[in-house]
Amino acid sequence: MEIHGMFANGVNVVSLKKGEKFYAMTCAWATQIDFDRAIMCLGGQSETGNSIKVGDIIGISALSEDQKKIGNSIGSSHSSETDKFLLAPFEEVNGAYLVKGAKTKIVGKVIYIEHFKESEEDNIIQIKVIDGSADPDKEFLVYKTDD
Repeated sequence: MEIHGMFANGVNVVSLKKGEKFYAMTCAWATQIDFDRAIMCLGGQSETGNSIKVGDIIGISALSEDQKKIGNSIGSSHSSETDKFLLAPFEEVNGAYLVKGAKTKIVGKVIYIEHFKESEEDNIIQIKVIDGSADPDKEFLVYKTDD
């Protein structure tokens, strides 16, 4: 049995800057696992996901329902093909880049990476939350696999 279409997930923008290079991607598979920890599954084909290393500071922006265009534009190309910094209004907070107007904005430090060869070379990234904020007046943008 295939589970495609059985879950609804928030749309998150994961971003980081390394040297002069800015990376950003969308991620639907992210969840909190403790009071100050979260995990994300980042596809093995992702340049952003493959550039993330333990110790990096990354931004995670859970988009609000009015930011579907941002999610689609960031998720539709690789960072080597498109200057993703121009696709959304990013702000720098404590070394991380976050999407302005997002429902939730998290600055995280990567503390663990697990590489899954069985799952299209995907990576599970665990972060420790350093800083974060949420806008109680906004609703989450939700990705449903049957959209």
